[in-house]
Formats: sequence, structure tokens, C-alpha cells
Amino acid sequence: MSQFFEFLQRLRQEQLSFDLSHTELDRVRVSISAGSEHWIVVFSARGIEFIEVFRSIQSSNDAAQPVLENLFSRVQRAWLEAANDLEIEIVGHYEFRDKEGDRFDAPVFLPEFGSPKGTLLFLETSPSHSVDAAHYSGYHVSFIGSSSYDHYSREHFIQTLRDFGWKKAERNPPAWYHPDA
Repeated sequence: MSQFFEFLQRLRQEQLSFDLSHTELDRVRVSISAGSEHWIVVFSARGIEFIEVFRSIQSSNDAAQPVLENLFSRVQRAWLEAANDLEIEIVGHYEFRDKEGDRFDAPVFLPEFGSPKGTLLFLETSPSHSVDAAHYSGYHVSFIGSSSYDHYSREHFIQTLRDFGWKKAERNPPAWYHPDA
């Protein structure tokens, strides 16, 4: 807990206002007002558990718009970054039809992985009727957590793609793909 007390001492030295609260599992939450930012730092007996930083945007709509846009389509952007880096085909915000012709949406489509028809990735909040339609239409279906896939991590995405398996018969897999690795 010495890290906790050192942190409190620094807050006092910087003359930052803060509040302390006790949370479950013997953790202490420190809420700090730091100018245009608000910090939440949670400590346990091991030290810092996590830090969250919130920023105020008090400027023109032109300056705020890019920040707001960053909130949306994070999973799709991460997979598009993977497509560029890994040289694979990926479609974000994919629309597909079931056998009756009804339209459905999937956050991400991986046409080269999972099944001959490809893999549709769904979030934990995706509508179950879309997931069911994808499954019955012959797609490989996988649920991904938005917190694990809202930023690109090459090793993590490669392992996920290896788990799905390469299924594109017309093309050899990229050099990084080694299913037995």
C-alpha cells in the first residue's frame, strides 16, 4: 500500500482535489479532478488495479466531432487495421441475407476464415436473430468481446484467425498463417 500513500502525497503536493471511497474486495477508489480531466484510480493491496481518464471537451463542435466519432465502430476499425497489416480480406458492417432473403447485419465479416462461406463476428450485444440467421445460412459464427477487439493487437488477432482456420481455396494463406504454430 506504500504506492497508494505515495500517490496521495503527490496529489496533495500538486494541490489536486480528490475523493476516496472503499469498494468491494478491499479496493480503494480515488476520484481526482485534474483540470480538464477527471481520473479514477483504483488501488488494491498489490498496487494500482486500473486507471480511467475522462476528458472534458469544451470547444467547438468541429473539435468535438472527431472525438465522438472515435467512440463508434471501434471493433470494425481494429479489424480493418488487421486487414491492412495481415493482408487479408475483412468487411466491416456487413449485410447478409438468410435463405428467405431477409436482411441482417454483422459487425465484421471474414470471408477467408472459418467456413467456405466465411466467418461473421458478432458482439455480445448483437441481436440473437442475426446470429441465428448467420448460423442457419452456413456462416461460421463467433462472438467477440468489444473490450478485447476494439484495438488492434497483431498477436491476439493472428491467434483468433488461426483458431477460425483458413478456408479460402482460391488463395494460399498469408505468410504469418501457420495453423500448427
